[in-house]
Amino acid sequence: MTLSCGVPSATNPMAAVDPRQISRLFPSRWHRIYTIAKLRSDPLYDSVYNELKSSILPLLDVGCGLGILAFYLRERGWDIPIQAIDYDKRKFDATHHSGAITFATSKR
Repeated sequence: MTLSCGVPSATNPMAAVDPRQISRLFPSRWHRIYTIAKLRSDPLYDSVYNELKSSILPLLDVGCGLGILAFYLRERGWDIPIQAIDYDKRKFDATHHSGAITFATSKR
């Protein structure tokens, strides 16, 4: 399946979100490129959004990595509280600048 940004269509669920918009949240060029590639190639994000969009419960994202799922959900308009946790402090440091999601990591 080929994904492109722009006009939403039945064959392109990711078109509702511009991966470049989310990638701009990251200061590192490498993280921006990774985020764009991940959002364009992984159908998980749209599937999770479709499962959660009617939920009123907060989300705990364990092993959140860079927090791409949380940022994707925010971009889709999901405004329920999100707590994102990852063991890798480097990933936390790359994403903790956003106030839209609460990030936590180990003290190591």
